Amino acid sequence: MGSACADCRGGGLEERVSDWSNPRVFRVVASGITVGGINIKFAALVFLIVVLLLCGVALVIYFSWRVRRLRSSLVTKEIREAQGTVRDGLSELRRDLLDELKLIGSSEKNLSSDELSRKEHILRELDTLEKNMEKEIQDVADKFN
Repeated sequence: MGSACADCRGGGLEERVSDWSNPRVFRVVASGITVGGINIKFAALVFLIVVLLLCGVALVIYFSWRVRRLRSSLVTKEIREAQGTVRDGLSELRRDLLDELKLIGSSEKNLSSDELSRKEHILRELDTLEKNMEKEIQDVADKFN
């Protein structure tokens, strides 16, 4: 133990230190990951992720387009049904009004000018109502198509 201290105090320390050696550079190159004993390169992994991402985007676009088409066809169907219902209802109303007006016109007493003007007014209003309903239904159809 005494000799170790003597080496520390004296010039023995320089004798124990070696010269600088050539530096060694360690470079670690990770080219992929290992899963279950299979080495998967990063380039292949990136390619797989990009392909999956593009497939996902394509699926979202496709299903959005399908939903929009389905919604459009449902709205078109509902508009056609509404047009048919309104047309049938107005036709029946027109028939009933014309029957009533014929009944009034065929009665024995002659119609006054006021009653005749009311009859003409009812017929004009009925025509206007039919045209307005068709226009409104067409506006709704144009809005959703």
